[in-house]
Amino acid sequence: MSTFLHALGAKPPWLVLLVSLLVSAFATYITQQETNRASQEAFERRLEKLTFDIYHHLDTYVSTLRAGVGLFNASEHVSREEFGEFVETLDIDRFYPGIQGIGYAAMVSSTDLKGYEKDLVTQGFPGFMVSPPGHRDWYVPVTYLEPFDWRNQRAFGYDMYSEPVRRAAMDRAISSGEASASGIVTLVQETKEDVQLGFLLYLPVWADNARLGDKPQGFVYAPFRMKKLMQGALGEHWPDLVFHIEDVSDEPATLYASVPPLSSGRFFGESQLAFAGRSWRLTARSTPAFDSEAGGSAPWLVLAVGLLDSLLLFVMALTLVSHRRSAQLHAVKSQEQLFLAQKFQQMADLAPTGLLLVSETGEVCLHNREAARLSGYEDELVNKNVADLLPVVSGGVGLERSASDGALHCRGGRTVPVEVRHTSLTVNQVPFEVYTLIDIRQRLRQESLLKQRTEALERFVYAVSHDLKSPLVAIAGLVDLVIHQLPANGMEDSRQLLARVVRNCKQMEGLLNDLLALSRIGHQQLPVESFSLPALVDELVLIYRPQLRDLGGKLELVLSCEVFSGYRTLVRQLLDNLLANAVKYRSQVQSPIVRLSIAQTQEGVTISVADNGPGVREADRQRVFDLFVRAHTSGEGSGVGLAICRSICERHQGDIWVETSDMGGAQFVAHLHSVSDSDGSNA
Repeated sequence: MSTFLHALGAKPPWLVLLVSLLVSAFATYITQQETNRASQEAFERRLEKLTFDIYHHLDTYVSTLRAGVGLFNASEHVSREEFGEFVETLDIDRFYPGIQGIGYAAMVSSTDLKGYEKDLVTQGFPGFMVSPPGHRDWYVPVTYLEPFDWRNQRAFGYDMYSEPVRRAAMDRAISSGEASASGIVTLVQETKEDVQLGFLLYLPVWADNARLGDKPQGFVYAPFRMKKLMQGALGEHWPDLVFHIEDVSDEPATLYASVPPLSSGRFFGESQLAFAGRSWRLTARSTPAFDSEAGGSAPWLVLAVGLLDSLLLFVMALTLVSHRRSAQLHAVKSQEQLFLAQKFQQMADLAPTGLLLVSETGEVCLHNREAARLSGYEDELVNKNVADLLPVVSGGVGLERSASDGALHCRGGRTVPVEVRHTSLTVNQVPFEVYTLIDIRQRLRQESLLKQRTEALERFVYAVSHDLKSPLVAIAGLVDLVIHQLPANGMEDSRQLLARVVRNCKQMEGLLNDLLALSRIGHQQLPVESFSLPALVDELVLIYRPQLRDLGGKLELVLSCEVFSGYRTLVRQLLDNLLANAVKYRSQVQSPIVRLSIAQTQEGVTISVADNGPGVREADRQRVFDLFVRAHTSGEGSGVGLAICRSICERHQGDIWVETSDMGGAQFVAHLHSVSDSDGSNA
């Protein structure tokens, strides 16, 4: 102890330490100043990149408007359908994210207003009138606006020339002939929820031989909601900056503020953006993410190296004391590790499952009492190779899976079925594998019994359905014969009652047919075929497209698939049931639309059938696939069709669910895995 105190009292080590620390502190200060300067330059480059990205996307939107002007210049008349196809071809949601839509607003004089409104009425918009009402010399009502969804429909017919901010932008476009952005407005498309500030972008469309400054025939324009615009244009690529945008063309006014709002970050900057006749100011500040990255490791590295150099001689002077101290600590640590090992063995022995600690070479290093009981080995289990005990992990097979069933090879050559789980463990930088062994003999017995009972129940349903069908057909035939033998005049009540019997018999026959189909799916031997899905869809289109056309609706197809390997008969029945369900529960208040989509996936295909009907309530979305359950009590149906769909998906190792479609109705989504010949033989 006195030697240690004497070493601490030596002056040279402390003097060297003091001088070295002062030099290290000065070097760290210089490095920190240089790091701050470089970080400020990096922040300014990020702000410049942000400004450029916003301007680039806005300029791209101007290009889309120029394309719209080109459409009008190339045609004597652009119909609503042609304009809709033009916008659909642009695929603005994919290639121009952030834009609310693309529209056309005709410039109408007061003398032509009545004719304009009458023309819109003849186009299928009864009661159409320009809003707001009132006499004005000129009107610029929204004529086309795509996509024509519920939000954009709120702006249909709105006279943008009646509002001063929009009018000023249009007048500027007329006088300059270039794209013109409006000041800050609240779009007509806004509702009471998630209200966003916005602006509009106009580009005039002139008739032939018109001169700059003349009244155009209309404007191709685009409305923007700022929050949607920023999310679409910038995405999630700016976690290191928070910013807001002000329109400073007139009185400064906030146009957009990011979330979270401006923080108290270390770095701050502003930039100006001139676009389409407006001046925007971007104010940005760094986030903690940028600050932490900008801080850099160089100052800390300089400090660490300085401290290390400073302590080197001091440590050398105290080496002997340090070694002695380390030896004492090592002895204490060894005792602690031995104690922890004993505690671990005690806790492992209390576990209800078998545990094996396996070395990197595959040898058992440690096991618990349950593992010894299952295998029949006691002390012999240590140093045995895990591949000899568990062939499921032989050669590394199964090591990448968290759980698998296998056989534990026990003493005497017997085997015990076990569920094997594993995890990796590192002790003092030495890797180990820990295997958990769960006895599954009882579980396998229960699964076998459940399978036997399920198969018996399927055979019972098949037999009952088949035996009931024959007398039911006979009853329907006899009743129909009686109806035809009734006198032509009179006995109408009897005729109606007997007709009801026939309808009920046919309904019951349909239910029995569905039950027979459901019972066959699980055990019917079917060939595995590689077949063309588009060709299969064509067969069903011949059936359902005329039905929907007669109902005033349409069938849409979105196919991105070719060949699928599976049970062709079952896949056809799945598509048939889903399409029939969509037609049966179609919309009663608007023209029915059914969309069939099939997309190729890595495992197989995903089939989607969407409609604009009444949809399925959230509470019914799980139980609607159960037997005899219908989401809508109105309309005919056996309540078996969707249960058949689920069985077909399970036969293909897939799944099916229902959700709300983008048209407001129901969307049934079925995922099917491809089936190989070997899978089919075991099905």
